[in-house]
Amino acid sequence: MCTEKDNEKLMEALITAARAAFLSLKETTKEHFYFYVFIFDEGMHPYISAWSYEALEASKLSDDELYETEWEVRIELMEEAMKRLDASGLFGTGKERECVVINVEQAPPDGDGAEYDRALRLNPPSALVSEYLEACETPEND
Repeated sequence: MCTEKDNEKLMEALITAARAAFLSLKETTKEHFYFYVFIFDEGMHPYISAWSYEALEASKLSDDELYETEWEVRIELMEEAMKRLDASGLFGTGKERECVVINVEQAPPDGDGAEYDRALRLNPPSALVSEYLEACETPEND
């Protein structure tokens, strides 16, 4: 159970992070945002999101198509982010890196094998990666 002091520290951390993220977004784009949201997922991870008039007007897709397109873009960007973090040595190098599996996953998996494919692209071959891939849900395992 968190104390009141712990809760206040968490509150300040959330405020600091959200403020920095929203300000950065506003300062790095020329879009005009009409909606800001702080999202909390089932894994207890906070995220921000902001929607702009420009993006809304530019979209000629249905809600389902827009969601699917946005989902694919975000997954691809997350994969690239992990690739760049790996290239920076964040997850180790050489033998140390072979002891780590990195990936970008969807929860729950949608059964198309995408997590499996991303793991192959993001990791050097190793026994640990092989074990991980055996546990991944692929269309063949469904």
